[in-house]
Amino acid sequence: MPNSYTTIDLLAGSSGTNAVSQTVFGPFDFDYINDADVRFAVKVSSVWQTIGVASFDASTKLVTLAFAPSVLLAAHTDEARIYRSTSLNPIVDFQSGSRISEADLDTAYRQALFAAQETAEDAPGSASRSVQATDDIGLFAVTATRLDTDAVVTAKIKDANVTAGKLATDAVETAKIKDLNVTTGKLAADAVETAKIDDGAVTAPKLASTLDLSSKTLTFPSGGIVQGEVDMAIKTEMEGESAAGICVPATLKHHPGVASAWGVITFDTSTPALVAGYNVNGTVGEPVEDHRRITFLNNMSSENYVVVASIESGSNEYPPFVLNKSASGFDLDASQTDASDITMQFVVYGQLA
Repeated sequence: MPNSYTTIDLLAGSSGTNAVSQTVFGPFDFDYINDADVRFAVKVSSVWQTIGVASFDASTKLVTLAFAPSVLLAAHTDEARIYRSTSLNPIVDFQSGSRISEADLDTAYRQALFAAQETAEDAPGSASRSVQATDDIGLFAVTATRLDTDAVVTAKIKDANVTAGKLATDAVETAKIKDLNVTTGKLAADAVETAKIDDGAVTAPKLASTLDLSSKTLTFPSGGIVQGEVDMAIKTEMEGESAAGICVPATLKHHPGVASAWGVITFDTSTPALVAGYNVNGTVGEPVEDHRRITFLNNMSSENYVVVASIESGSNEYPPFVLNKSASGFDLDASQTDASDITMQFVVYGQLA
């Protein structure tokens, strides 16, 4: 009796060419009982894998496959079979008292004979194992209901095969994202909202060198702007009236329109004294009779400054004269007045050192 399978050489097709892309194979030379018993398989990586038989011609014994072997084969192979896999379910059911026909006896005998032959020859690879193996499992036959919970482990998932379509909505949690792996390219435009920025986390290096705040309203704290937090005007900017920063008392005195010094002094012959003033020494000297020496605390840049002086008196007195100007001070001469106890006042304009 012929074998229960017919070997197919895939490297030599019907015209002597490679046959992995064909869908029609045969003829086979074994007998069978039912059309469904005729199968086809190829060996891929040492494992038999079946390809469904779409149809075959009973007269020519040619098999037409559902798809070509090239769908399964990563590399060419010459191992393929058309084989028989006889059903083990009873084909003939003998009834008590019924007439037994020769055809029924032949069918029952052939079923037992074919099954025994297939087991002995292990045509589909089933004689050496106790459970169903890969070669008997049809393509697309393992469905979700056939898999146990947690049955598919990481090693069984092919690299780069978990795509976006296989992930449930909100499936990727924070704990599953590797540290430092959310890059700029993974963020949508305008994705980072204010609520997502930690307080105090936007530092100076993260700000652009030029910020356009023309359409913004700035609100400062009740304590005001602290020096050092904004651009401050410097001495030369105040002197040239070109200040681009904030003016504070320390630099305001350098503006040409602001007095560089002023004072009110008594002209008592015995105890001349500074009553009030700014940028002048509190000790008023008397270099010569009827003269009073005014000394600056912060010198002028040169003697090129202006002193405006007057006498505060109830009588018609001459104003004092300004003498001996220098960067450090000047003299007031009140020799032209007759009052012995008068008050003089002066204002100085010019550039401070």
